[in-house]
Amino acid sequence: MPVRMATAAEIQAEIQRRIRESDALDGDCKDSKALTPRWSDVSNVHGTHWTIDVIPGLIPGCQEFIENIVLEVMAEYELKRL
Repeated sequence: MPVRMATAAEIQAEIQRRIRESDALDGDCKDSKALTPRWSDVSNVHGTHWTIDVIPGLIPGCQEFIENIVLEVMAEYELKRL
């Protein structure tokens, strides 16, 4: 599947939308915040070139849930390099 080019703000909004709309963990993670992705010269596991460094202030139990959403989005979106 070809990846879509997107700005950091667009990728962040997509991650946030998926978090907000998910019923995973009985909806306990819906208030988690998506961070802004940044460019990486090294490609990630999906061959795209962006990463999110740290997820501060995670709601307990939500880290794996958020990481899975980020990995899904990494497979679908490439960060536009400005």
